[in-house]
Amino acid sequence: MLAIMLIMIVLLVYRIIMIKQIEQTQVAKDVVRLHTVAASTILFYAMTILDINDTVALASYGLYFWCSDFLLILFFIYINDFTQETFVNKRGGLILGILIAIDGILCGINVYMLFSVVLSGDKAEGYYYKVTSRTWLYSYHKLFVYMFAVMTFLLLAYEIYKAARIYVKQYYAILYCFLLMIATNVVYEVLNLEFDYSVLFYGITAAGIYYITFQYVPKGLVEKTLVMVVQNFTD
Repeated sequence: MLAIMLIMIVLLVYRIIMIKQIEQTQVAKDVVRLHTVAASTILFYAMTILDINDTVALASYGLYFWCSDFLLILFFIYINDFTQETFVNKRGGLILGILIAIDGILCGINVYMLFSVVLSGDKAEGYYYKVTSRTWLYSYHKLFVYMFAVMTFLLLAYEIYKAARIYVKQYYAILYCFLLMIATNVVYEVLNLEFDYSVLFYGITAAGIYYITFQYVPKGLVEKTLVMVVQNFTD
């Protein structure tokens, strides 16, 4: 598990370097931010399960939580810029900032007061630090995450509904990446698994976004573009 996470972090950093060298658009910057936060999220989760000490594990888990907040926010911003829509005004952005700040404060306090999650190490089972109990304040983080996940899903559904047919598959691909990431996290919560495997899908989703943004060409786009060029030339 740790080896896979390390490889994924290296690949994400490599992608960040590559994007910065070839693209300078706003969407490219959004993709870089997504890769950066995805790599940070995986790193902090890796630090959580390492056998260092309780304080490091709790602090890393708190940062992992906080990074997952930013990952969702950045995913939402990416969709806004990619679709050239504006769904959150300055007041909405301020409210979201306050909610994320509250979550970050709770994660920080949890290192000393343990009122959100409790971690423990159990080498006998072949694992290191893992979540052993959750309190009601843990629900604040999950409520914020899933609430924003629903907002993102609705935004993507709306874009699929109104988008030109040529771009629908592209939006569907983004939606599938997003749902896969959320679904694995829900499975982890419901089944109370030893590892939060959804952390791996943060990196996979970021890689999928890279491909959809820079590599994928909608079927028929080239033909339509050539037709438009010919028409403009003849005019």
